[in-house]
Amino acid sequence: DGFMTRTAEMVPGVADAISLVHKYRGDDEAAERARGFSLMRNLGSDGGFTKTAELLPGSNIVVALMMEARGDHKEAKQALNL
Repeated sequence: DGFMTRTAEMVPGVADAISLVHKYRGDDEAAERARGFSLMRNLGSDGGFTKTAELLPGSNIVVALMMEARGDHKEAKQALNL
């Protein structure tokens, strides 16, 4: 729960690993805090990376294709609307 750990928890991907360490040690509160910056949470259909990519010209097509492949037809259509 030190400064460096909390800072590292803000990096997607690293946060996933730290969350697992916290969970292994039995610190559920810290694991939940780290899970807030999870890579999958940011890459999900409502994630920050996905929403940003929808706004960039051209990349919204890639996001729409990824969502369509997952079966999120409504979200894919929304990604194409600018």
